Amino acid sequence: MAASIRTADELAESLSKGDSTLYTKIVDKDSDNRSFMICLVIGIVLLIAHLLIQYDYYAVKIAKLTGNSVETTAKIISVDRYERKKRDRIKDIKRYGRHSKPDIFYDTVAVTDDGIRLKFQGESFYGNVGDEIDVRYVRDNPQNAYVAENPHSGIPGAITAALFLLVGVVILIKTWGIFRTIRLYNEVISRRLYLTVTQSDQFSSRMIKKKAIWTKVYIPCYTYTLPDGRVLVFEGHPQEEKPDTDPGSMQYEFRIYMVNPEDSNDGRYILADNRD
Repeated sequence: MAASIRTADELAESLSKGDSTLYTKIVDKDSDNRSFMICLVIGIVLLIAHLLIQYDYYAVKIAKLTGNSVETTAKIISVDRYERKKRDRIKDIKRYGRHSKPDIFYDTVAVTDDGIRLKFQGESFYGNVGDEIDVRYVRDNPQNAYVAENPHSGIPGAITAALFLLVGVVILIKTWGIFRTIRLYNEVISRRLYLTVTQSDQFSSRMIKKKAIWTKVYIPCYTYTLPDGRVLVFEGHPQEEKPDTDPGSMQYEFRIYMVNPEDSNDGRYILADNRD
């Protein structure tokens, strides 16, 4: 394990032992903050959507833990069948020459032996009038109920709920990774271990794809002179405007925080305003 670097001089000495004097792995902690919030919101929304689709199922399962659920049979007293037409796109009609089939839904009402009236809606057909079905419901709120043989109210609803759950969990795992990265960046800055650099009159340019459009961006450079006279060059954040290379505007100082100063192979760094 490498010894802990405590001062800027030690950091400069460590960098001077490297083979390269050009550093390009700049990280944007502000962008990570935005990504964290976006992923967190999307992940939570997807999990809430999953819970809403499967609300009756989870409500009964929770009630079972407290002894407030009922497992019994019920007799179907009415079944209403109706169609929900899909809105066909013009290009699909031209391609296939026909309209797609409508979705079929059922409103099924069943009554238990003790007179509890239960209603089930969705794509699933549970049986005809007079048939008996196994049901599960919350004793204090019979509106939260499902049919034991089909607790997810049909394959389409189950698939949708499963997709919401899967994607939501994946996004939240990614959110956790972003959070750990942000925490690492904050720890790095809190160490107050940095090199003071100035903007150079040199810059580079490249083409990047932004919103399906290729855009030319400019990358300013920042320099630090080592005790042996070698100059370390750190690339800044890409920008669409050409950097101001006027000597008077390049006197302001910036800070370079190495993300992992003890690891010479980890070239990631944070560029910060010297007033931070």
